[in-house]
Amino acid sequence: MRADNYHVFSSLGGKRYLGCVNDARLRGRTKHEATTDDRDARTIHRWHVSIHVGIDVQPIAEVEASLREFGARYTHRLFTDDEIAYCGDGPAAASSLAGRFAAKEAVLKILDLDEIVPRWRSIEVRRSNGGRPVVALHGEAADLARSQGIHDLSLSISHGGGIASAVVIAQVAPR
Repeated sequence: MRADNYHVFSSLGGKRYLGCVNDARLRGRTKHEATTDDRDARTIHRWHVSIHVGIDVQPIAEVEASLREFGARYTHRLFTDDEIAYCGDGPAAASSLAGRFAAKEAVLKILDLDEIVPRWRSIEVRRSNGGRPVVALHGEAADLARSQGIHDLSLSISHGGGIASAVVIAQVAPR
């Protein structure tokens, strides 16, 4: 199957569909893979993929002020030991910690927090071997995400103009 036969279709309600145009080369798909609309010779196969997006911004100056006022009490309440070690305590620490704080807030925005609000430290920002940021969920955050069908979290963090920003995109399994 050629990759150029695939297209992304969207509909109302935030649902995303990945589809392919059905021609002679694509017939014989399984029922699990697609449903068929036989009204048209160019049938479209659709796979339902629900996406949640969380975004947050954090002024770096606010993190700097919290570090000055509360010190280790602030960092140990919000960040894991590995996050604190990675960010260090030099001049760039506030910027790195602000990015991680924004990422944690963005993760909270994709979770349905009706009854349980996970601890800050149950959401951890790590670096992959290639250097990109990744989200690791522990404890109640992991349990909450699993119960809501949330998986495959992607994270992007940026800093500029005194602001740290983060975007988290999560794939959600159909219920």
